[in-house]
Amino acid sequence: MVLGSWELKGDGVAPVACRVAVVALLGVVYSPWSATARQQNPVNALCPVMTQEEVNPEFTTIFEGRVIGFCCDKCLAKFKANPSRYAARVVVREVKSPPIDAEDDQEEEAEKLLGDRQAMEAHGDHAHGDVAAQDINQGEAHDHDPNEDEHSESGDHDHEHGHPQGRGFFAKAIGWLGKFHPPMVNFPIAMILAAALAELLLVATKRSFFVNAGRFCLWVGCVGAVAATVLGWLFGGFHLVDDSWILTTHRWLGTTTAAWSVLLLVVGERTFRRADASPTGYRAMLFIGAALVCVTGFFGGSLIYGLTHYAWS
Repeated sequence: MVLGSWELKGDGVAPVACRVAVVALLGVVYSPWSATARQQNPVNALCPVMTQEEVNPEFTTIFEGRVIGFCCDKCLAKFKANPSRYAARVVVREVKSPPIDAEDDQEEEAEKLLGDRQAMEAHGDHAHGDVAAQDINQGEAHDHDPNEDEHSESGDHDHEHGHPQGRGFFAKAIGWLGKFHPPMVNFPIAMILAAALAELLLVATKRSFFVNAGRFCLWVGCVGAVAATVLGWLFGGFHLVDDSWILTTHRWLGTTTAAWSVLLLVVGERTFRRADASPTGYRAMLFIGAALVCVTGFFGGSLIYGLTHYAWS
């Protein structure tokens, strides 16, 4: 007996055992590979987050026993952060080609209607012929692509990124200005943390150089925090509560951080200008402000990469 390129000679239990062992080994090797391959085929054709974007098979996740595909890694992270928000948008692929029997029935019905029309025209009954023609045209008019309904939700791409839906100049200006929120947040993050670091170095070294350095960083960080917060409201829309609790938390933490930085700047200036003023209160507010900046930045990153982005495992 020949199995692949191996030749098993002899009768008895040994050749049969060898064949069973080889088949079992092939089954063990093939099963995980085939399961992995099946996981790469998402059940949906369009991204549930950006509903007008096609799915990229490289970005998938398993949800309720099905493989869901996305257009990019950002949409995948948004889905993982709040799957209940986007689960209803998952549209399973449908087979577009109708069965062969259905096509034959449609052709037979069309031929029958055409024959009736010719027969009625032969007898001079043009009115009934027109009715039959209308029936044929109506049948063709209703034969549309069912996937057209999937694209009825227009503008979802802009909505997910927080841009206004209006088409006027004012709405476009708001959407355009809101796009500057992500780069603007770098200023308060860097400068307020730098002001806190300068204050720590002042305590450690007693060098007056760090007083002026911390003061400069505080001014830039405060202005940047206010500007980033205003742009953030333009970017995310004027909502007190959002669909995502992460976005709501980030929104109000950012607003609180901006207000705190303004108050911190006022207290800091009074401390800097009075030689006899105690810096204890200013330092406590400065370190609290630095903590607020860090927490706000964490939730801002979670909007894109998910809460588990910094997980160790």
